[in-house]
Amino acid sequence: MIHHLTETSVDAKKASVSQWCRVLGVSRSGFYAARQRLRESATSAGTQNNVKQLEQPERELVVQISPDCFGMSAYQGSRAQLEAEGVIPPGTKWPEGKTAVAWTAGKLGFRLRRARPDGMKGPMRDWLKGDWWDLSWNRTDLPDHMARPILKKQAELAAALRSQSPAAMRERGALWLRYGKSCEDEAFQAFKALVPGLIPPRRGRKAAPAG
Repeated sequence: MIHHLTETSVDAKKASVSQWCRVLGVSRSGFYAARQRLRESATSAGTQNNVKQLEQPERELVVQISPDCFGMSAYQGSRAQLEAEGVIPPGTKWPEGKTAVAWTAGKLGFRLRRARPDGMKGPMRDWLKGDWWDLSWNRTDLPDHMARPILKKQAELAAALRSQSPAAMRERGALWLRYGKSCEDEAFQAFKALVPGLIPPRRGRKAAPAG
């Protein structure tokens, strides 16, 4: 009877319960019971589809080191992987949904949240209940990420200006004098020859085959 109700669900909107009972030859209570089983079957199928969406293939732990990207680095992995790395303090309450948990340890600030696995498509609700996490951290005693590029440019400009100063020119001249003396120091050159890989082999031409 459930199959019959499914096949004729469109017509059911046009007929009353009494008419359906006469067509199917069942009582009103039997009709309502069959309709309830049909609804439960549809709900179960939808739940199974949601579970399949949340199932994720086994992935390797990802470690991102990004000193030039807001000065932050991160672990990405499952809960078991992050706990195995020892980066989650004992007793940490893991966040739910799209919320995040933050804490500090020394000069580092940490933030734990769920993340969308690479390659996973679909709306946010498909991965907000999944087991894939992002643990990011950065230095809390450094300037914020907006000021860091400016400070870096200032340091580069200061180094370029100093390289053209009389003091820097004297330092470069003294360095070349020391290098020249080391090339003429036979004892030093003999010592270098004893260190494997320090002096690259000479590239000589191969002898032409006889005849």
